[in-house]
Amino acid sequence: MTDVPPGPVVTETARPLPGANRHVGKAVTLEPLSAGHVADLWDAAQGADRSWAYLKYGPFPTTQDLAAHVARIIGSSFPSPLIEGRGLRRLGLCESKGLVGAG
Repeated sequence: MTDVPPGPVVTETARPLPGANRHVGKAVTLEPLSAGHVADLWDAAQGADRSWAYLKYGPFPTTQDLAAHVARIIGSSFPSPLIEGRGLRRLGLCESKGLVGAG
């Protein structure tokens, strides 16, 4: 064990939620989810039923069911990863709902 002094006390105060901005990286671009991503997301989900095992949504039996889910979550904290403009995979992040019950 080292003798590293503790840092300052961190208070639990609400922080601003991240903005719905497009983030361009070297290998992937993250952008806000839209209805325009449904077809690519549907294609990527085919044959990947196990990928839904720990999620509270899906798998979706039809493209229309996926589209309805996407419509419900548009504007939330679910970005859509894209490579060269085509949706490659789903990405479920922790939903950003702000601090609840701090103290």
